[in-house]
Amino acid sequence: MKHLIVLILILVTIGIYPAEKVFSEDRVIYHDDINVDPLPDNPRLYSVNIKFTVIDSVTVSTTLVAESLGKKHERYSLSKNEWSYNPDKNILSVSRDINNTDYIVRVTGKYLTPMRIIPAEKISQNQIRFVINGRIGIYGKDYRYDSIKNEIELTACTTGDEKYIIEYQYSKGGASIGSINIDDLNRPLLKYLDWPVDGNTVSLDSAGLTFSPREYRYKSVWLIQLIPAGDGYNGRSILTGFRWDIKQNKLTLDVPVDTKKFSVFMLGEVEE
Repeated sequence: MKHLIVLILILVTIGIYPAEKVFSEDRVIYHDDINVDPLPDNPRLYSVNIKFTVIDSVTVSTTLVAESLGKKHERYSLSKNEWSYNPDKNILSVSRDINNTDYIVRVTGKYLTPMRIIPAEKISQNQIRFVINGRIGIYGKDYRYDSIKNEIELTACTTGDEKYIIEYQYSKGGASIGSINIDDLNRPLLKYLDWPVDGNTVSLDSAGLTFSPREYRYKSVWLIQLIPAGDGYNGRSILTGFRWDIKQNKLTLDVPVDTKKFSVFMLGEVEE
């Protein structure tokens, strides 16, 4: 696997102030829900990477990874007195311990548009990649970076309905934030984003139903991506309709894949 792309879809409040006292009401999108990112070595703190006006609720649910390993699906809400937000540091705090390996924290509220991304540290403008509604974004027109504020403004994201993804590099690696997945990306866009453009499996039959990973053995598999082999069409995501045989290290799909048009990429838990 070239590198693991994790979409950090985050939504947090700008503070305890009513929205109309902070931002104009006509610039606010309502009822967005996005994941927050746990801070290393700080189990009750979560990073906020997008500017928001109001947070209404915080929920905790099991991850796809945990469920693929057999953990039962679970979802619960935190009460209002169990979380708080520091808008200056862009940090969400919770008052109870959460297992961030098996659970993901998600918040619902309102974010400011055009969207503003807050990187964890100052970055280089040249390290930013942006895709918006099926095309490569243009710097200065669709997005811009303010190095003094350390803020990326997505000027093209004005309604909340756009399909977008932004990536940037920083000292700990890469970060990706957005609302699209491989279903919204063709091969040229995958190359531009430096996402995998080839599968990590080999076909075990001529029907396009069974596959095995080229490398490693997997404990579980939670997502299948079909990567376009040619130009002119997008990839596909498969969340259900497949079975993983841990003993045979074999993937079986319910619906066959045209292996001339797509290669198969598995995401899962690799055995150590």
